[in-house]
Amino acid sequence: MRLQFAGSKVGLLFLLLSVVVFVLLLLPPSVSAEWRFMIMTAFSSVCHQIPERSFHVAETSLAVCHRCTGIYAGIPMAMMGIMITKGWRITKNTWASLLFGSLFLLGLDWGLTVLGFWENTMLSRLTTGLLFGLAAGAFLAVVVQKQGRNPDVESPDHNFVL
Repeated sequence: MRLQFAGSKVGLLFLLLSVVVFVLLLLPPSVSAEWRFMIMTAFSSVCHQIPERSFHVAETSLAVCHRCTGIYAGIPMAMMGIMITKGWRITKNTWASLLFGSLFLLGLDWGLTVLGFWENTMLSRLTTGLLFGLAAGAFLAVVVQKQGRNPDVESPDHNFVL
């Protein structure tokens, strides 16, 4: 099976970049202190990195929290799914619903904890992050696929218009 992104080298580049970022966030437990510091510092601008809210390997935190791990895992998973299925027939309104629905669940999990109505858990943070990452990755994949469409490559119409 040959994977393609509707003939888009840009799409493959985005997929590769998302995989590299995901691998980087997994590295801190297995690299030297100097490399760990550099990786943790790089991710500190996008994640709070609270140790109690992060996965650990051999007592060392990954570079991001549970929720961010889900987001960074979901993006390449969704992009790969779009590559394998060559996209879905889906409307612009459905994309908006998926993105905002997943963002709403993520915000609800966070907001209910902040307001004291419930205490989110590792599973709720990971799940809401993963759902948002999947929606964002699929959205990104379809946009890149639509923009980089090669007329020589057959590709389904995604009914997506920016």
